[in-house]
Amino acid sequence: MKFFVTISAVLFYGNAFACSFDRPFIDFEHTNEGNTIPKTPSFSVKSISRGENGSAGSCADAGVLTLVTTSAEKDTGFIFSIEEGQFEDQLFYPEPMILESGHTGTDEYFFIWNDGRTTEQEPIDITLKIVAVSKDGGQSEPQYLKVTHNGVKKPWWQFW
Repeated sequence: MKFFVTISAVLFYGNAFACSFDRPFIDFEHTNEGNTIPKTPSFSVKSISRGENGSAGSCADAGVLTLVTTSAEKDTGFIFSIEEGQFEDQLFYPEPMILESGHTGTDEYFFIWNDGRTTEQEPIDITLKIVAVSKDGGQSEPQYLKVTHNGVKKPWWQFW
């Protein structure tokens, strides 16, 4: 029995340290009365980090888009969607969301995707549509936010 447990631990060692792309958001609970119209959101891009070559069990392949807002109001959720451009992975969910309690920096929204474990990354050129949603389901005018990244080219010295 000990032999079986030891062999199993060795065989599945890599999976035990796999990375998780859990989103730091929860669905925003709202009614559909729509009486209160929230202010138009005011988000900006704080940073974009791209996936890179790393070990299979690490999170090196994660891309992270960080948006920051100065307009977050209490009892307001946000709907994020891609208005223009193409993206390689599903970055946003169609439902309104708020940050999960316990996260620091309540004005920062992190969106994580599997960017690939390579030294080369394609450019990003998308336009986001961000809509604020009140507790009673009213929706603001949309904010349109351009998100761009030049990508990462293979180093000139790398031939393989």
